[in-house]
Amino acid sequence: MTCLDGVTVRLSGEHDISTAPEVTDRINSALRTGARCVGIDLDQVTFLDAGFLGALVRGRNRCVAQGAQLVVSCSNDRLRRIFSLARLAHLLHDEP
Repeated sequence: MTCLDGVTVRLSGEHDISTAPEVTDRINSALRTGARCVGIDLDQVTFLDAGFLGALVRGRNRCVAQGAQLVVSCSNDRLRRIFSLARLAHLLHDEP
């Protein structure tokens, strides 16, 4: 994942609507530091749901509003398929 002049948030395990506030807080915290790029590393994530995807979309919108970039990395083909089915593959900025 390439995220120059930024902060990378590495997540692992299962993420759903109950953990969405955590990623929201971490994105907001990175933006408060003045990061121009917020990287979200999902390589160790085993599950995610629509509530979590919504948090990523809202985080991307906050980044854009502040002139920053959200870069999501995910090497898990099953999770990449979820992004594709949700029509959010454009959030992924890496190669599988």
